[in-house]
Amino acid sequence: MFVYLSCLLPFQHHKILGSNGHNVNEMQISQIIVWICFSLLSIMWVRYYFAKNSIFEIPRSEKQPSNERILAILPFRNEESVINKSLQRVISEISSNKNCKLILVNSASDDNSVDIVMKTIRESYLNSDMWSLIHVDVPGKGIALNKAMLNYEKGDIIVMIDADVQIPKGTFETFRELMSNEEIGAISGQESILPNHPMANYKTRSNKIRIFESSAGHCPILEGSLLAWSPSRIEWSSFDEGTNADDAQIAFCTIRSGHRSHVTNELQFCSLRDPKKASFMRSIRRSQGLNKQLLQNIDLLWNKRSRRFRSTMLFNILLHIIIPWCVITLLFAPLVFIQNPQLILNSINLLSFSPSFLIVISLLTNSGRTLLLGSLASILGQCRALLRIRSSHWGPGEG
Repeated sequence: MFVYLSCLLPFQHHKILGSNGHNVNEMQISQIIVWICFSLLSIMWVRYYFAKNSIFEIPRSEKQPSNERILAILPFRNEESVINKSLQRVISEISSNKNCKLILVNSASDDNSVDIVMKTIRESYLNSDMWSLIHVDVPGKGIALNKAMLNYEKGDIIVMIDADVQIPKGTFETFRELMSNEEIGAISGQESILPNHPMANYKTRSNKIRIFESSAGHCPILEGSLLAWSPSRIEWSSFDEGTNADDAQIAFCTIRSGHRSHVTNELQFCSLRDPKKASFMRSIRRSQGLNKQLLQNIDLLWNKRSRRFRSTMLFNILLHIIIPWCVITLLFAPLVFIQNPQLILNSINLLSFSPSFLIVISLLTNSGRTLLLGSLASILGQCRALLRIRSSHWGPGEG
């Protein structure tokens, strides 16, 4: 819809017949589109402000921490630059906790990742029954996770850890304590954002919204880099191997089961990668997978079992699917004046397009450029989904 309407912008001199029988020029339609888009953006900013100032504590269980086995899964592909440091911290957690097992999944690596993993394991003196290494010939995170889940035993708490993160000390103990609340089906940690991160503002806002949604009941977008869930509680089956939105898949499965899906700021993990080398293609694939999950679960907007979740679901559909088109529409709206310079002489016309000018000016700031890149990634992800392009590609740092 937004694509079609934005195409009308440069052709304001034509006339069309309105539904009420009066002539309405396309300039007026363009103005209406601009303010609709800006209104939707404003709604999201109000939601962020409310989220930032209305965060509540996630309810904790009074029960003793669970003693169920923790099955830690660490999939990797060509991670020789970071796997040693991340694995050492995981091994430390395994060694200091009883009833744990580590499953490492080599997803068709063609570098020295496997050699580094084996060397690190040997130097750790872990017992052979405390870890296992699986080799998968076909790359893909969903494929790797499904292979690892063959080791699942009923009652296990699964802890999924990305190879490029350094988990905090006491991670397993904290997950055990949080998962002792049987209302919780899945819970993830939160990335610690450094001030010099190129997407610091965006990630900080995302973290606050996730915590707010968690405190309200359910968060549909968990942090897949450090995530725990109970398959038996949420009746988990398997991952969709054609996409990489593994965290969203777990979140929606949790919500449908009637359990709570949370992000906690008690577990702050650090990324071991240089954020300046982040791949734009990675953002596109992640957006594609997320949009796919949102659309596949759109029935939660009217599902009677998910009444408390409806507003959260609606805002996420707006934020990740509709708002990106609003941003691009606002950016291209000033083309009306390029096509018809005489319109600039009319101050009312200029005022009516002020939201577009604000978006254009915002590109001079880091937040504005991040908004543009995020919008482009989401739109390209949607286009890839329409063309049925798979999003399961997996390379170093590409998720």
